[in-house]
Amino acid sequence: MHKQEQIKMDEIIEIEDIVGKTYQNAILERFTAKDFPWYLNKNLVSPDMFTGNSDKDINPLGWNHFLYEENKVVSPVFEFVHPLVMIIQDLNIFPNNSLERMRANLTECAPHNTQEHHLPHIDSWYEHYNVIYYMNDGDGDTFVMDQTNKDYNVDDFNFVKTAEWTVKKRITPKKGKIVAFPGHYYHASSPNRKDPYRIVLNINFAEMKIGP
Repeated sequence: MHKQEQIKMDEIIEIEDIVGKTYQNAILERFTAKDFPWYLNKNLVSPDMFTGNSDKDINPLGWNHFLYEENKVVSPVFEFVHPLVMIIQDLNIFPNNSLERMRANLTECAPHNTQEHHLPHIDSWYEHYNVIYYMNDGDGDTFVMDQTNKDYNVDDFNFVKTAEWTVKKRITPKKGKIVAFPGHYYHASSPNRKDPYRIVLNINFAEMKIGP
């Protein structure tokens, strides 16, 4: 079992082989099975961003499968990956350790996409922590930017549209690895130009909400 101190407000943590090889293989096989239900998302990030921009490669289509939304299970596949969530929770690296959201994301090979990275964004408009689990090796790096939204300001459209992004850390996908970081960091995936697909689990942890 990996042991870590709680994540600091500016810290990005990478842990390889967060689960054993047998479970890594089983996860990949489950999400690449012929009968697995992937759902088309015409934009990886909010479709409101960059409306009318002629370069659609920055916010291309992808495939999603929602597993856990708004503190409830929304897919029968969730139980298959719930052990991974509990292993991450047992690391005790987040001050807010309750699962808030979990989605599987798949992007196809895009050899002609010249963007360095896709559209930077944050996942939610309240304090949270991000974990990305990489199902397969690949070249579609994750970019964590220097820029942040520590107030979780929902009106960030103009900032995102005009920001001159600088990179705090770039993480290359490796099967069985996670990267964890505070949710106020803008982050983005990038085109995988060599591999047939890039599949990740995006997991958000936040403070448990009780009542309305």
